[in-house]
Amino acid sequence: MNINSGKVTVPRKYKRKLMQEIYFCQKYGVDGHLKHINCNKAFYKEHLYGKAYFINMIEPEFATKVINELDKINWNY
Repeated sequence: MNINSGKVTVPRKYKRKLMQEIYFCQKYGVDGHLKHINCNKAFYKEHLYGKAYFINMIEPEFATKVINELDKINWNY
């Protein structure tokens, strides 16, 4: 976490990485993305939502956008 002007924020790098993962899941499908990054997480959906809810505790405005994007993903993997 960062503190900018007395306000706690989530690091930009963390948010950018999460948005990138969401983008790849939307573009290539969750299964295709997991194969590309060589990941075998059975709970990948929950993993990404957990990151989004972490952001929600600190930056609810941004988290709303992230959760909406997560809801658009076809989670059949």
